[in-house]
Amino acid sequence: MPTPNELLSELRSLIHAEQDHHSRWGSLTKLLDTWPPELIKTHALPYLEGALREDTSARHAPYHWLTFSDPNIEVHAAWPIVRSWGARGNTFFTHRELAALFQSPHLATLTSLDLSNTGLDAQSARDLADCTYLSGLSSLRLHQAEIGDEGALAIAQSPYLADLTALNVSDNELSYEGVQFIARSPFLTKLTSLDVSLISSAEGTKAAQAIAQSPRLSKLTSLQLLGNGIGDEGLRALALSPHMANLTSLNLCNNGISDEGIQALVQSALIVHLTELDVSTNKISAKGIQALATSPNMAHLTALDLGSNPFGDEVIQALIRSPYLTKLTELHLYDNELSPTGLAAIAASLVAQIIKG
Repeated sequence: MPTPNELLSELRSLIHAEQDHHSRWGSLTKLLDTWPPELIKTHALPYLEGALREDTSARHAPYHWLTFSDPNIEVHAAWPIVRSWGARGNTFFTHRELAALFQSPHLATLTSLDLSNTGLDAQSARDLADCTYLSGLSSLRLHQAEIGDEGALAIAQSPYLADLTALNVSDNELSYEGVQFIARSPFLTKLTSLDVSLISSAEGTKAAQAIAQSPRLSKLTSLQLLGNGIGDEGLRALALSPHMANLTSLNLCNNGISDEGIQALVQSALIVHLTELDVSTNKISAKGIQALATSPNMAHLTALDLGSNPFGDEVIQALIRSPYLTKLTELHLYDNELSPTGLAAIAASLVAQIIKG
């Protein structure tokens, strides 16, 4: 068995290896899985806590580093250096397990938590919201966690989640009320990224209006509204909102948006900093694409998704000759009515633009 000094030497070599943060952390966790717990506590942790002091990367713990041992939570010996943890997909926890989790002081090291697809439900969301150990959390992902409007209310009313900058509550059977709870929260005022996709499409317009009317969401730079059915009226509310002026990324996929809605967006004097825009799977024709391509407000776009909209080769010249879409490095054109020749022309123009710029 290697001596402690030999193990420490291997650790130092890994920390100083020329790898990106993600690869280095992955290698580090695999190495620590081979160390005896006592050596981790006596040798690895003192060294790593110093070596990683300036490291702001995710430091995502492997799933098995946290285990449920009724009635307690047990963690890996290296847990003190962890900053992020998430459940594996479709891992459903019992109420007893979740209650134990939210009573565990081990959560205090985390800045990011992902409990997507875990069957969290409203009661567990309330337990999460009451967890004092989550006060350092900046990112919370609860995609398809079944929290409903009651869970959204609990999260919105939690003073322990006041440092969140990123919140994902997509596909949680939320209604307009659930979105409104979040939009009006006195605690979620630091959010820069919000995902409330896949709510009840019958209430999508009102949900978009609730977001647009909230000064507490004025720090948002990323807003995901996929599949909400906000329609032209909802998009118009967002486009006219002074609280949405910091947006750089906007996902409007599958929202029943027509040329009228896209014109309201691209003509907005407020939303002028977008770098990523997804308007796929809508009802935007050549008229809407023409408006987008000729809008100086779209001049910062680097990624644009126009897939699954009813236009054809009549948009080719508008896209190719646009004086404003010159920063694009990603352009998605699938399930349209473009001919192979038209697609080839646009692709050639985009490649030439990327090479030039």
